Amino acid sequence: MNLTKKIVAIATVFSVLTFVSPAFALTAEELLANIQQLQTQLNQLMAQYQQLTGGQAGGVTGCTITSFTRDLSQGASGDDVKCLQIILNSSADTRVADSGAGSPGNETTYFGSLTKAAVEKFQEKYRTEILDPIAPGFAPTGYVGAKTRAKLNTFLVVTPPPTGCTTDADCAAGYMCSAGVCVVKPVTPPTGVEGTLTATLYAVPSDTTVYQGSSNVPVYGIEVKATNSDINIQRVTLNFNKRPWLYVSYVSLYDGANAVIGVEATSSAFEEQTVGSSYNLHLTGLNINVPKGTTKVLTVKVSVPAVTVQTGAVDIDLDANAIRGVDGAGINQYAPAADGDVVARTFTIAAATTGALEVSINTGSPAESAAIVSTSETTENVELAKINLTAKYSDISVSQIILDATEGITITDESKVLLAVKLYDSNTLLKPTTFDATNDNMTFDLSTNPIKIAKGATKTLTVKADVAKIATSGNYTRAGDYVKITLTGNNTNITAEDANYTTLTTTITGTATGNNIYFYDKAPSLALVSANISSKVVQTKQEADASIKLSVTALGGDIYIRAGSTTAADNGLVAAKIEDAYGGTLTFSMSSTADVSTGSNWVVHSGETKTFTVDGYIPVGGSAGLNGMKITTVQWNTDDGSSWTSWTWDSIPLIFKTGKVYITAS
Repeated sequence: MNLTKKIVAIATVFSVLTFVSPAFALTAEELLANIQQLQTQLNQLMAQYQQLTGGQAGGVTGCTITSFTRDLSQGASGDDVKCLQIILNSSADTRVADSGAGSPGNETTYFGSLTKAAVEKFQEKYRTEILDPIAPGFAPTGYVGAKTRAKLNTFLVVTPPPTGCTTDADCAAGYMCSAGVCVVKPVTPPTGVEGTLTATLYAVPSDTTVYQGSSNVPVYGIEVKATNSDINIQRVTLNFNKRPWLYVSYVSLYDGANAVIGVEATSSAFEEQTVGSSYNLHLTGLNINVPKGTTKVLTVKVSVPAVTVQTGAVDIDLDANAIRGVDGAGINQYAPAADGDVVARTFTIAAATTGALEVSINTGSPAESAAIVSTSETTENVELAKINLTAKYSDISVSQIILDATEGITITDESKVLLAVKLYDSNTLLKPTTFDATNDNMTFDLSTNPIKIAKGATKTLTVKADVAKIATSGNYTRAGDYVKITLTGNNTNITAEDANYTTLTTTITGTATGNNIYFYDKAPSLALVSANISSKVVQTKQEADASIKLSVTALGGDIYIRAGSTTAADNGLVAAKIEDAYGGTLTFSMSSTADVSTGSNWVVHSGETKTFTVDGYIPVGGSAGLNGMKITTVQWNTDDGSSWTSWTWDSIPLIFKTGKVYITAS
């Protein structure tokens, strides 16, 4: 009998003698003498054991377990993890941490990355007992499996109890005081019911295709059932037929819709069974309760990086006893019973889909309007357009953008007006460039700092310009000059590649077309206040009244709005009909809260905001159909003269419009 077995045997005798029946012929004095004799022998054996082990018992003070009974890995928690840290901290060359959580005296119940690194050092230190029996040169894993647990258990030496006691408090954990002597406390057998655990393949998912850049895609379903007793599942071991870390970046286990545990798919997370064809992933510390007589579905999900080392098919299955649970009697229950009882599923990492980039105008891009430019100095950062770039199927990196410009600039060399054109990502300046007057475009070389757009995300870029002062002569801006920015989505105007470094060609689509931005030192700013239309019945016929109210703000100086004299078209605000059918002829009139000038026009004084209202009437006429009203033209001036500037929109920035109502045919 070895030394450990002797200690256990003597402790067992303590328990038996403590509860011996009065039917035996021993007197109390004889029984006490026997106990004291056995206690003396136990103390002698403990002293011998400490000499043989170098006194390691003192290195595990604080452990509340008597042995390591389960496998441990990163993410696990419990008293056994704390005991593991205590043992690791007993030697400087395997210490978890020098200070803070996990350091000597500050051990925790959580198995984190520091504990994993310390376990690797422990495995290397005792290589001949832990690693070499697996395979010569086998690398430390940081996973506490059977061989590592066996070595750790040699550190757990039962501390001998005191030879005398008055109460149980005088004795070590696991002992009680009986007749003045500490004796082993008898173990009370579990009172719960023993159960069984079974596992079967769940119907879904089935042979899933997983695309690069996908997250949490279900690839394997396991249905577990508890019979006769509740079962608490504590471990699931998954087997893969290929090196998983070459295909996926993360593996998760779900209990229904709830994530239970997730593991980053690195080579050290997997246990190699057969080189190149069998790899185990031990998911431990799960605590998944399956009530008696019920089933649960456990789902394995994987995430795949945008760029994988390998593509193709991977099998995932359960070997015999891959699932361990504890029943109501405290007994470990395992499933499935044999290899192949729960068959494999195949998931396929699809070859990369070439990314795509869609170009569009942002809804916040400036409407056709005036930008106020100084008459004495360059005006910086005049906003011209906002452009959306949306990445599809993959992350996208944009290294060059060429913007086209439609311009109405008076002087020949337009670059003297657009002194610099800038591209912004939110408030961050990406790149300034110059205006190419020959080609009416501007090129932004972003190769040193590409625009990164995540798959499915939209990046909004803002185009701004530094505009030369307004003057009546010289190479400067003239009042009324304008620029319109366009980005046509193709591989001529945009140079981009996806996450697999594939250059985009035909997958760049869409167009972002801005509006005319006029440069003035004085101009009106227009905003919609309200737009309404309502139908009315006139002699059983359906007609409509419409009303559009705008606010006009005078920027840079007084602004005059033309007052019609002979026809409605002479009005400062000219309306037109929006129609799906002919309807009757629109008539309209204009009113305002602005002052009337000496020339009988309306004047909005510098910095003021006034309202202008266009009231319209659509009678019956022509074919029946839906009709509405819109503003098509604004006529304004910077003085009270007769030379009016007209802003006319072919396809009005239709915030200045009503809805439509039904008009009866004539």
